[in-house]
Parts: sequence; structure tokens; C-alpha cells
Amino acid sequence: MTDMIQNQIHIQSHVPDLSSGAFKDGISGVAVQRLMFDFENVVSTEEAGLDLGLSERIRLITLIYKKTGRPDGTFDDIQINHKRNAPLNTKEFAETANIMNQAGFSMQTILENMPDDMVPDATEELKRQDEEREKMMPDVEAMFGNNDEEEGENNGIPE
Repeated sequence: MTDMIQNQIHIQSHVPDLSSGAFKDGISGVAVQRLMFDFENVVSTEEAGLDLGLSERIRLITLIYKKTGRPDGTFDDIQINHKRNAPLNTKEFAETANIMNQAGFSMQTILENMPDDMVPDATEELKRQDEEREKMMPDVEAMFGNNDEEEGENNGIPE
């Protein structure tokens, strides 16, 4: 009887049972999205109400700031983002990135197609990769030495 009631709670509320075997067996990200579809519809309605309340609160706070003479920005500067605590199938995204790389897509395009939880900013990630690549390259001057005083202005290269 307890199992039946618990199952009915999840069915009637459109909230999947995250403790069930389906989520423990490591199903793909697409399958998780399908299981969460009804739940997402319920949550999106609640998010819309939260957004209205937050927007009104932010608008009132910015009005108070302007009246006190502190122009700390405008209402339009603030963005409201909702993040789900849904599991990501990172292996699936890595395989997709590998296939895109082999197909000849640019690294910028590959990184932009990654979810924000994995790569929040594609340009920042590209900068980090360039820095790592530069650190891995040997320093030519350190290897051969800097011979400015001994060889003159040609740095030891014969003319």
C-alpha cells in the first residue's frame, strides 16, 4: 500500500521519483530530459511567477537607489537566470565535442555548444587553452642562452 501511494504521489504531481532504479542505472541525458518533461512544465509556470516578483523587487530597489542619489545601474542591467540541478551526461557532451572536432568545426563553435555548467564562457576557455599551450612550449632563449653581450646585436646568428 505504501509503494502504491508513493507511486501515485509522483504520478499525480508530475515529479519523477529520483530514487527509482531508472536514475540509478546511469541513463542518458536525453532519457533524463524525457522523464523530467512533465516536471519542467510545472516548474516553468512557477518560474514565471518568481520572475515577476523578482523583477518588481529589483525595480523598486533601483528606484530607491536613484532617489538617494546613488546611480548604481539600471533595472535592465540585472538578468534573472534559473539553473536546474539536473544531472548532465558529460560523457555524451565530450563525445559530441570529439566528433565535432574530427568533422572540422572550430574550437569556438564546439565550446559554444557545450552547456553553461561545463563551459560558462567560450572565449575565456580559449584564452586559458592558449596560455596552457604557451606554457608547454620550451623557452628558446632559456635553452640556448641570451648572448647579447658576447655576440653583439645579432644574438649569436651569423650574417
